[in-house]
Amino acid sequence: MKNKRVKGFILWEACVGFTIACLGVILLGMTIRQNKHTKQQVEKCVDKAYAEYIFRHSDKKTLLVHDRLYYR
Repeated sequence: MKNKRVKGFILWEACVGFTIACLGVILLGMTIRQNKHTKQQVEKCVDKAYAEYIFRHSDKKTLLVHDRLYYR
């Protein structure tokens, strides 16, 4: 009887550990994806600010910055 309880507890503990590991992997993936999205947004804002600066200080009509084309 005691041996069955120990096996049941070990199985339950393994299930809980597996669930925690899966949640950790999911949260890590979500964090990496959100970080990438934030980085893209910041890069877009910086590129736009750079293009506006160049337009203010030159007579250019178009500007290509990191594969994005900006117009005056």
